[in-house]
Amino acid sequence: MKKMTIHMFVLLFMSCSTIVFSQTDISLFGGNYISGTKSTMLGTEFIQLDPIYSFSGGLIVKHHLSDQIAVRSGLNYQKRGFSFTEGTSVDVFGIDIPLGVEVRNEINYLEVPLMLEYKIPVNSSIQPYIAGGLAFAYGMNGNLTTRAQTILDFNVTNTALNLSSNDYNRVDISTQLMAGVQIPSGNSHFLVELGYGQAINDFISDDFFLDAGGKHFGWQMNVGYGIRF
Repeated sequence: MKKMTIHMFVLLFMSCSTIVFSQTDISLFGGNYISGTKSTMLGTEFIQLDPIYSFSGGLIVKHHLSDQIAVRSGLNYQKRGFSFTEGTSVDVFGIDIPLGVEVRNEINYLEVPLMLEYKIPVNSSIQPYIAGGLAFAYGMNGNLTTRAQTILDFNVTNTALNLSSNDYNRVDISTQLMAGVQIPSGNSHFLVELGYGQAINDFISDDFFLDAGGKHFGWQMNVGYGIRF
Protein backbone atom coordinates (compact mmCIF):
# COMPACT_ATOMS: atom_id res chain seq x y z
CA MET A 1 0.00 0.00 0.00
CA LYS A 2 2.86 2.38 0.89
CA LYS A 3 4.60 1.75 -2.46
CA MET A 4 1.33 2.20 -4.37
CA THR A 5 0.76 5.56 -2.68
CA ILE A 6 4.28 6.76 -3.49
CA HIS A 7 3.87 5.67 -7.11
CA MET A 8 0.55 7.52 -7.29
CA PHE A 9 2.21 10.77 -6.19
CA VAL A 10 5.09 10.34 -8.63
CA LEU A 11 2.71 9.71 -11.52
CA LEU A 12 0.53 12.65 -10.51
CA PHE A 13 3.52 14.99 -10.40
CA MET A 14 4.94 13.74 -13.68
CA SER A 15 1.61 13.95 -15.48
CA CYS A 16 1.05 17.52 -14.26
CA SER A 17 4.60 18.55 -15.19
CA THR A 18 4.94 17.05 -18.67
CA ILE A 19 1.82 18.41 -20.40
CA VAL A 20 3.07 20.56 -23.27
CA PHE A 21 1.57 24.04 -23.51
CA SER A 22 2.84 27.18 -25.22
CA GLN A 23 4.95 28.37 -22.25
CA THR A 24 6.14 26.93 -18.97
CA ASP A 25 7.43 28.68 -15.84
CA ILE A 26 9.57 26.79 -13.33
CA SER A 27 10.28 28.48 -9.99
CA LEU A 28 12.07 27.59 -6.78
CA PHE A 29 10.59 29.03 -3.60
CA GLY A 30 11.03 29.08 0.16
CA GLY A 31 9.13 30.63 3.00
CA ASN A 32 7.44 30.38 6.35
CA TYR A 33 4.61 27.93 7.02
CA ILE A 34 2.19 28.29 9.96
CA SER A 35 0.37 25.03 10.60
CA GLY A 36 -2.57 24.36 12.91
CA THR A 37 -5.00 21.52 13.57
CA LYS A 38 -8.75 21.52 14.10
CA SER A 39 -9.75 18.59 16.32
CA THR A 40 -13.25 17.35 17.10
CA MET A 41 -12.04 16.09 20.47
CA LEU A 42 -9.44 18.58 21.70
CA GLY A 43 -11.45 21.76 21.29
CA THR A 44 -10.86 25.15 22.82
CA GLU A 45 -13.05 24.24 25.80
CA PHE A 46 -10.58 21.47 26.75
CA ILE A 47 -7.09 22.25 25.42
CA GLN A 48 -5.97 25.20 23.32
CA LEU A 49 -4.15 23.85 20.30
CA ASP A 50 -1.42 26.23 19.18
CA PRO A 51 0.12 26.45 15.69
CA ILE A 52 3.67 25.44 14.83
CA TYR A 53 6.02 27.50 12.65
CA SER A 54 8.47 25.99 10.17
CA PHE A 55 10.23 26.37 6.84
CA SER A 56 8.50 25.32 3.63
CA GLY A 57 9.94 25.16 0.15
CA GLY A 58 9.84 23.47 -3.19
CA LEU A 59 9.24 23.72 -6.90
CA ILE A 60 6.42 25.49 -8.78
CA VAL A 61 5.57 24.49 -12.35
CA LYS A 62 3.12 26.64 -14.34
CA HIS A 63 1.84 25.64 -17.79
CA HIS A 64 0.21 28.62 -19.51
CA LEU A 65 -3.06 28.06 -21.36
CA SER A 66 -3.37 31.73 -22.30
CA ASP A 67 -1.99 35.12 -21.27
CA GLN A 68 -4.17 35.07 -18.13
CA ILE A 69 -4.75 31.39 -17.27
CA ALA A 70 -2.26 28.72 -16.26
CA VAL A 71 -2.31 25.24 -14.74
CA ARG A 72 -0.11 25.15 -11.66
CA SER A 73 1.55 22.14 -10.02
CA GLY A 74 4.90 21.29 -8.44
CA LEU A 75 6.39 19.58 -5.43
CA ASN A 76 6.42 21.18 -1.96
CA TYR A 77 7.77 20.31 1.49
CA GLN A 78 5.72 21.27 4.55
CA LYS A 79 5.68 20.43 8.25
CA ARG A 80 2.16 20.18 9.71
CA GLY A 81 0.92 19.66 13.24
CA PHE A 82 0.16 21.46 16.47
CA SER A 83 1.39 22.09 19.98
CA PHE A 84 -0.18 22.70 23.36
CA THR A 85 1.19 23.75 26.72
CA GLU A 86 0.06 23.06 30.25
CA GLY A 87 1.84 24.61 33.19
CA THR A 88 1.95 26.71 36.30
CA SER A 89 4.57 28.52 38.39
CA VAL A 90 6.04 28.05 41.85
CA ASP A 91 7.10 30.89 44.13
CA VAL A 92 10.67 30.32 45.35
CA PHE A 93 11.96 33.11 47.59
CA GLY A 94 9.70 35.59 45.85
CA ILE A 95 10.66 34.46 42.34
CA ASP A 96 8.09 32.77 40.08
CA ILE A 97 9.68 29.59 38.65
CA PRO A 98 7.72 28.26 35.63
CA LEU A 99 6.82 24.57 35.67
CA GLY A 100 5.10 23.11 32.63
CA VAL A 101 5.13 20.79 29.68
CA GLU A 102 4.78 21.38 25.95
CA VAL A 103 3.56 18.66 23.60
CA ARG A 104 4.37 19.04 19.88
CA ASN A 105 2.96 16.95 17.06
CA GLU A 106 4.94 17.33 13.80
CA ILE A 107 4.48 15.46 10.50
CA ASN A 108 6.68 16.05 7.44
CA TYR A 109 4.76 16.09 4.17
CA LEU A 110 5.57 16.13 0.46
CA GLU A 111 2.76 17.86 -1.40
CA VAL A 112 1.69 17.95 -5.06
CA PRO A 113 -0.76 20.81 -5.75
CA LEU A 114 -3.04 20.98 -8.78
CA MET A 115 -4.48 24.47 -9.22
CA LEU A 116 -5.80 26.87 -11.81
CA GLU A 117 -4.11 30.27 -11.78
CA TYR A 118 -5.56 33.52 -13.10
CA LYS A 119 -3.33 36.50 -13.83
CA ILE A 120 -5.19 39.76 -13.12
CA PRO A 121 -4.79 42.17 -16.07
CA VAL A 122 -3.18 45.45 -14.95
CA ASN A 123 -1.26 48.24 -16.66
CA SER A 124 1.95 47.47 -14.80
CA SER A 125 5.05 45.33 -15.12
CA ILE A 126 4.13 43.72 -11.76
CA GLN A 127 1.71 40.88 -12.44
CA PRO A 128 -0.79 40.03 -9.65
CA TYR A 129 -2.48 36.63 -9.69
CA ILE A 130 -4.81 34.35 -7.74
CA ALA A 131 -4.94 30.56 -7.77
CA GLY A 132 -7.14 27.84 -6.34
CA GLY A 133 -7.53 24.08 -6.41
CA LEU A 134 -6.56 20.93 -4.54
CA ALA A 135 -3.33 19.59 -3.07
CA PHE A 136 -2.38 15.99 -2.35
CA ALA A 137 0.17 15.52 0.45
CA TYR A 138 1.95 12.36 1.62
CA GLY A 139 3.13 12.03 5.22
CA MET A 140 6.74 10.84 5.16
CA ASN A 141 7.38 10.69 8.92
CA GLY A 142 6.40 12.38 12.14
CA ASN A 143 6.96 12.52 15.86
CA LEU A 144 5.31 13.48 19.13
CA THR A 145 7.67 15.39 21.41
CA THR A 146 7.14 16.18 25.09
CA ARG A 147 9.25 19.05 26.39
CA ALA A 148 9.60 20.14 30.00
CA GLN A 149 9.48 23.90 30.54
CA THR A 150 11.35 25.12 33.59
CA ILE A 151 14.27 27.52 33.94
CA LEU A 152 16.00 25.36 31.31
CA ASP A 153 13.82 23.65 28.70
CA PHE A 154 14.64 20.05 27.76
CA ASN A 155 13.03 17.14 25.89
CA VAL A 156 11.43 14.42 28.00
CA THR A 157 10.21 12.08 25.26
CA ASN A 158 10.42 11.97 21.46
CA THR A 159 8.14 9.28 20.00
CA ALA A 160 8.08 8.46 16.30
CA LEU A 161 4.59 8.22 14.80
CA ASN A 162 3.84 5.00 12.92
CA LEU A 163 2.15 6.60 9.93
CA SER A 164 1.89 3.19 8.22
CA SER A 165 -0.58 1.99 10.84
CA ASN A 166 -4.35 2.14 10.41
CA ASP A 167 -4.52 4.88 13.06
CA TYR A 168 -3.50 7.58 10.56
CA ASN A 169 -4.55 8.74 7.13
CA ARG A 170 -1.18 9.19 5.50
CA VAL A 171 -2.55 11.06 2.49
CA ASP A 172 -3.77 14.58 3.28
CA ILE A 173 -6.10 16.15 0.70
CA SER A 174 -6.70 19.88 1.02
CA THR A 175 -8.21 22.86 -0.73
CA GLN A 176 -5.72 25.60 -1.60
CA LEU A 177 -6.03 29.33 -2.24
CA MET A 178 -3.10 31.52 -3.29
CA ALA A 179 -2.59 35.21 -4.09
CA GLY A 180 0.63 36.83 -5.15
CA VAL A 181 2.60 39.00 -7.53
CA GLN A 182 5.18 38.09 -10.15
CA ILE A 183 7.89 40.60 -11.03
CA PRO A 184 9.43 39.96 -14.47
CA SER A 185 13.15 40.39 -15.05
CA GLY A 186 14.02 39.53 -18.63
CA ASN A 187 13.32 35.83 -19.18
CA SER A 188 13.18 35.25 -15.43
CA HIS A 189 11.00 36.53 -12.60
CA PHE A 190 10.66 36.97 -8.85
CA LEU A 191 7.49 36.09 -6.96
CA VAL A 192 5.94 36.84 -3.58
CA GLU A 193 2.75 35.07 -2.53
CA LEU A 194 0.46 34.26 0.38
CA GLY A 195 -1.57 31.07 0.60
CA TYR A 196 -4.06 29.21 2.77
CA GLY A 197 -4.83 25.49 2.83
CA GLN A 198 -7.57 23.53 4.60
CA ALA A 199 -7.56 19.72 4.76
CA ILE A 200 -10.67 17.91 3.63
CA ASN A 201 -9.96 14.67 5.50
CA ASP A 202 -8.79 13.94 9.07
CA PHE A 203 -5.18 12.86 9.53
CA ILE A 204 -6.32 10.60 12.42
CA SER A 205 -8.40 7.74 11.03
CA ASP A 206 -11.61 6.21 12.35
CA ASP A 207 -9.57 3.19 13.57
CA PHE A 208 -7.90 5.31 16.26
CA PHE A 209 -9.01 4.36 19.79
CA LEU A 210 -10.46 7.86 20.30
CA ASP A 211 -12.69 9.87 17.99
CA ALA A 212 -10.07 12.61 17.79
CA GLY A 213 -10.51 13.76 14.20
CA GLY A 214 -7.92 16.37 13.32
CA LYS A 215 -7.88 18.42 10.13
CA HIS A 216 -4.73 20.33 9.24
CA PHE A 217 -4.84 23.92 8.05
CA GLY A 218 -2.09 26.41 7.39
CA TRP A 219 -0.88 29.75 6.11
CA GLN A 220 2.23 30.13 3.99
CA MET A 221 4.23 33.09 2.75
CA ASN A 222 6.61 32.34 -0.11
CA VAL A 223 9.31 34.17 -2.02
CA GLY A 224 10.84 32.65 -5.11
CA TYR A 225 12.75 32.96 -8.36
CA GLY A 226 11.90 31.33 -11.68
CA ILE A 227 12.58 31.07 -15.40
CA ARG A 228 10.21 30.85 -18.37
CA PHE A 229 10.83 28.22 -21.07
